[in-house]
Amino acid sequence: MTFRAIPRFPAVVADLTVRHRIELPFAELAKAVHAASPTWLEDVTPVVRYSGEGVTAGEVKTTLRLTYRMQDRSLTQEEVNGAHFALMDTLARRLGVSFQ
Repeated sequence: MTFRAIPRFPAVVADLTVRHRIELPFAELAKAVHAASPTWLEDVTPVVRYSGEGVTAGEVKTTLRLTYRMQDRSLTQEEVNGAHFALMDTLARRLGVSFQ
């Protein structure tokens, strides 16, 4: 078991629902999220993957929980919003995904 110090500054958690082709695995989606995010993206966790009523055939909706945290100070909501919207723009361009 590995122990870590309790963080001094709070995290900001934001969910993001991504609509994408069914063949796109979570690992590839998570890798793209990390590559397009600031260094203070601490974690990407899958919450739910849905296909069914309201989703186009061949597509799924994956909800990701993103955890943002700076080690030396608290983040502002404006910083998180800016990073979140930039991430959405980058994922749409690179992977052809859309958002709910």
